[in-house]
Amino acid sequence: MSFPSAVSIPSTVTVTTGARIHFGLLTHRPKSGREFGGAGVMVDSPGWRISVSRAEVDSIEASTVALATHPNCAERAASILNGLRSLRGGNGDDQNGSAAEGIAIKIETAIPAHQGLGSGSQLALSIARGLDRLSGGDSSVAELCRRAGRGGRSAIGTWGFELGGLLVDGGKLSRVGEDEDSGPAPLVSRVDVPEEWRFLLLLPRDSVGLSGEEETAAFSSLSGMSESATDRLCRITVMQLVPAFQEARFEEASAAISEYGRAAGEYFAGIQGGLFTHPVMAELAATLREAGAQGLAQTSWGPGCALLCRDESMASELAELAGNFGAKWLDTQTVRGLNRGALVECS
Repeated sequence: MSFPSAVSIPSTVTVTTGARIHFGLLTHRPKSGREFGGAGVMVDSPGWRISVSRAEVDSIEASTVALATHPNCAERAASILNGLRSLRGGNGDDQNGSAAEGIAIKIETAIPAHQGLGSGSQLALSIARGLDRLSGGDSSVAELCRRAGRGGRSAIGTWGFELGGLLVDGGKLSRVGEDEDSGPAPLVSRVDVPEEWRFLLLLPRDSVGLSGEEETAAFSSLSGMSESATDRLCRITVMQLVPAFQEARFEEASAAISEYGRAAGEYFAGIQGGLFTHPVMAELAATLREAGAQGLAQTSWGPGCALLCRDESMASELAELAGNFGAKWLDTQTVRGLNRGALVECS
């Protein structure tokens, strides 16, 4: 008679993520049907790299590099850890019933906060995955999303953490929308980003996007996206964006991203002050178009934007142009599409 081998429980779990580019929602406050939905893509940098270990007492340590990128990353990690612990029983046991211990978190690299790159979701899912593996678990990403209280609106970061690539989520059935217990919206489509393509990130140093209570208030102030706007965004997604990535048609993909960005930006223009959150981004976008680049879209609330480039050479040329234009206020970074989920290493 054979018996199953004992589950190997690691002492340390290290998680390395990419970043999320969110092209915008498909709908908001519809008269019927699903709410939110959206399209986005995962890129290989910037990313979180964190290690989660058992310890006698809690400790959170952030490297100089991480703090330079995200000055409040240690405090944010502590808040997420406390939130995840609130799911444990009143006797202090973890989800597998073992005695609770301290947790040591080391943050090596970080994603900038409030630039539209999914910093919060990727950190929360990383810590949730680390704790789950330390307890001998192998929970689904949907379950991690529920535990971490993510996915209230968009599921792009959740599915991106699991799978990478270009992703489309189908929105949530509940009109309540921000129901954190309902889990992420379903994944409708996922395709690879062509290997040779690059994204040029345009990240303003002098402003941040909406988050927290301000973000909630902004959504509450909007009357609802028109059916014609949603129809337009769905057409772009299904008939242009996804097939262009599948067939590696760069010009079609660039046009789809640009049109999607305009359509999404028009809905939020009253809050953002225009198609873009940053007051000078529209001028930079015009300069890039004059140079032959059209695949620019703001990611989420911005102010960060992403420009699709055919290859490394194109990205380098446009990075120099954008850097010269915004030398006093803009950081640029050339990144690749990330066609896999977060890397999880156990030791």
